[in-house]
Amino acid sequence: SDIFFCLSRYEGFPLVVLEALASKCLIICSKDIKHDIIKDHRNGLIFSEDYKKDAQRILDLLKAKKRLKKIKNKAKKDVEELSMKKMDKRICKKKIGCSGKKVILMFGYARDNKNFNLVLNSMEKMDKDIILLSTGGVQDENQKSIYNLFVKKIEELGLEDRVKLLGYISDKNLPRLFNATDLGIMPYSKTFGDFSSGSMALQLAYGIPILVSDIHPFEHFKREHECIETFKRNSPDDLTKKISLMLRKNKKTRKLNKELKRYLKKAGWSSVARKMKEV
Repeated sequence: SDIFFCLSRYEGFPLVVLEALASKCLIICSKDIKHDIIKDHRNGLIFSEDYKKDAQRILDLLKAKKRLKKIKNKAKKDVEELSMKKMDKRICKKKIGCSGKKVILMFGYARDNKNFNLVLNSMEKMDKDIILLSTGGVQDENQKSIYNLFVKKIEELGLEDRVKLLGYISDKNLPRLFNATDLGIMPYSKTFGDFSSGSMALQLAYGIPILVSDIHPFEHFKREHECIETFKRNSPDDLTKKISLMLRKNKKTRKLNKELKRYLKKAGWSSVARKMKEV
C-alpha cells in the first residue's frame, strides 16, 4: 500500500489500528505499543526502534510527494470510551473531601510558564465555597523551586483550607477527579513554538469547562472551536470575573457546553479512524 499511518502510544489507538488494517494501510508504530496490539492483527504492522526518526522520514517523503493529509485529533480519549466513566458529581466530590463546594482544577506539573500566583490572588477574592485542586507536583529540581514558591504563597494568603495539593494522580483515579471538577483552569503566561496542551485535551475529553489564559494558541483554538473561554493573562480581576461567570449556569456556559460536545464528536478517535479511511 502507498498509505502510511504513524502511531505512538495514546489511549484509543487500538480502534484506529484495526480501522487502518481494514483499509490495508501500512502502519508504523512505536515499539512501546507492541504488547497492546491484539495478537491476531499484527500482520501489516511495523514496530519501530526509533519511532520519531522513522515517522519523520515517512512524513518528509509524503510531503515531498504532496500526498500527506493532516487529521486533527486533540481529544486524547475516545468519546464513547469516556461515556462509560461518567460518575455522580456529588459522590466524587464527597470522596475527595469537597462536598457542597465548587471545584476548580489546575491539572499538570509545576512549570515556569504557569502563573500560579495569579490564580491564588484570584482565589483570595472569591467565595469561601470555591476550592482549588492542584495536581502534578514536580518532575525535576527546577520545578521543585517553582512548586515550593507556590506552597509558600498559599500559606502567605491563608488559603491552606481552600487549596488542596494532590500530587500525581494515577490513571485509575482520574475519572473521580475529573467528575468532581466544575471548572478547569490553565494559567499559562507564555508559550513556545507550536504549543499544544495535552492536559487541556484530556480535560475537554471529560467534558470539563475550560478557562485558559489568552496566549495565541488558546485564542486560536477558541476562535476555531468556540468551546473554551479565555482570560487576560496578567489580570487577576479578569480571571476572578471569568471564574465567577463559568461557575454559573448561563447563556455563555450553555453555549460552551454545546460547542464542546460538537468538538468532541469531531476530534475523538472514532472520527480520526473514519477520516483515515477516507484518505
